[in-house]
Amino acid sequence: MNSIKNSTRWVRNTLFKQAEQVKEGIALRYCIKNTNGTQDKTEIYTYQNLLSLGCKLASQLSPKSGKQSPALLLMPGDSSFVISFITCIIRGISAIPVHLASHLRINRSSETIDHIIEDSQPEFILTFSHFADEIAERGWNKDRQLIFVNKVIAVLVDSEQVFPTEEEYHALYHHSHHRNNDAPVYLQYSSGSTAKPKAVCNYDDNMRVQHEILLELHQHCQPKSITANWLPFYHDLGMFCGLLLPLLSGGCCNFMPPVHLISEPFRWLKIIHDYQANSVAAPDFAWELCTSMVTDEGITQLDLSSVKMAMNAAEPKR
Repeated sequence: MNSIKNSTRWVRNTLFKQAEQVKEGIALRYCIKNTNGTQDKTEIYTYQNLLSLGCKLASQLSPKSGKQSPALLLMPGDSSFVISFITCIIRGISAIPVHLASHLRINRSSETIDHIIEDSQPEFILTFSHFADEIAERGWNKDRQLIFVNKVIAVLVDSEQVFPTEEEYHALYHHSHHRNNDAPVYLQYSSGSTAKPKAVCNYDDNMRVQHEILLELHQHCQPKSITANWLPFYHDLGMFCGLLLPLLSGGCCNFMPPVHLISEPFRWLKIIHDYQANSVAAPDFAWELCTSMVTDEGITQLDLSSVKMAMNAAEPKR
């Protein structure tokens, strides 16, 4: 990965440009399987919704110093994570996605998180309210600003503040917070399975180059990429191919929790079918699950002809 350290605000400006052009076009669909027997749920966000929520949440972040210290994103990889990530981009604060072994508790990931906090010294923790006690027990909230994203988003959605007027939207677009010139857009930490986690710094210009390479690879998906993703966003394949490729090209990211793939890979293929995804990426084991677990009856329910780019990556092909 190239180490280009110029903070050009390219990612932020491109997101706003797409939101201006696409506006009410769908940017994000989060497909959730309910386990209590009720109907499955799909959360839908337009570009305007997504950027407006990000801008309003960004106003909650007030750095104590001018150096714009980073923000730890301590939450599952759901729609709230995407909104929080967008928030950091808008606010000019480096985001630090964190892998949680459980969406209910953080104790299984605490040693890794301890190291990441010590290494990165975040000023903010964007998280869910049900993690508050565990965060306090470990002292992670000391001298840091905690933002309970689930509560803030719930208030905004209930009050319909996600739908700004045209004047408000233009004001949000032109409201700029300057990032330090050497600050990355986000820090991607390794899993820490074989050694202490180490950070890869992803800068604006570096991400622009990565995006241009992906656009070239996905030239048959033009004018916009529509993805069907289950990969976690702390993983570079999930982040770049699943999320950023569509959002930075005016497309749509359709995604579901990773656990759904393991239990029922048909759901991933059904998302491709339902939303006419033209770009999909996954490690080899995911394709193996599809071939071994999807039934002949399931196959008859699918039309995958929309797919123009299918990528097998991120692990050795068996």
